[in-house]
Amino acid sequence: MNQPPTLLPQTYRQALPAPLATTRGRGWSCAPIDIYAVGNAVFMTPQREHFVCVQLSGESRVRTECDGEWREHRAPPGHVMLAPAGRAVTWRRSGEGFTLMAAIAPAQLADVLERAEGRSGATVRVRSEFSGDDTRIAELSRVLWRELARERIGARLYVETAVGQLVVQIIREHCDIEPARAPAISISPHKLRLAQAFIQENLSEDLSVEGIARAIGMSAFHFAHAFRAAAGVPPHRYVMQRRMERAKALLRGSELTLTEIAQRVGYSSASHFSVGFRKLTQLAPSDYRNSA
Repeated sequence: MNQPPTLLPQTYRQALPAPLATTRGRGWSCAPIDIYAVGNAVFMTPQREHFVCVQLSGESRVRTECDGEWREHRAPPGHVMLAPAGRAVTWRRSGEGFTLMAAIAPAQLADVLERAEGRSGATVRVRSEFSGDDTRIAELSRVLWRELARERIGARLYVETAVGQLVVQIIREHCDIEPARAPAISISPHKLRLAQAFIQENLSEDLSVEGIARAIGMSAFHFAHAFRAAAGVPPHRYVMQRRMERAKALLRGSELTLTEIAQRVGYSSASHFSVGFRKLTQLAPSDYRNSA
């Protein structure tokens, strides 16, 4: 005989009566907030959103089931419970009282963190917490309850501000945050070849990191770091190496004077060239020419 299918609990918005007050359907730019009078109820949290439940008045007994494990909690006024998106949590509530429930989309949480920190890319993980207290969240929840119930002038601004503070408090006290990793700075093989060719063609000129970067369409900061990562040496060191390689070739294969060679590899005088050559090769230019 076929067994009837097991009916899964509904989400809280499906299982509970209509909320006493809500931000939904008003066009307000904040996470949706609902105020319920909750008695005995069984429901699931929405898995696409982070779920926040705050006991506003009265007292409830709450049993939560997550990953096959049941836990029971006492929920006096001010009690805060959170379930992260992506986790299937079943709630069994008994008792009476008013409760605030909020569903915060992960994108909304990330947006608040980005505006608070001034940068994007951090990973935010809401912790599962079913038996905790947070006086700040409890206070903000009572403010939201009063504002949604009274419909006073400026209620929208007041509520949106309070919801933003509530989300910030969740981020501060109930999340694990992994900072954004700085993107790896790289240079394409094509641009690396362009930079090397530009250097080789302009060894007699006053080469600077800014000038080389500009010639290949990159910022000086990006180019300097990316070139070093790709070539194994910073740009100025690479320029010096190429100058000395050309100087060696000219010393071996020409009758040019040291002053002429110095000018062709970007030095203002023979003496400056000699100092640089000796530093890199441990030989004076004249000694290198004689030994070649």
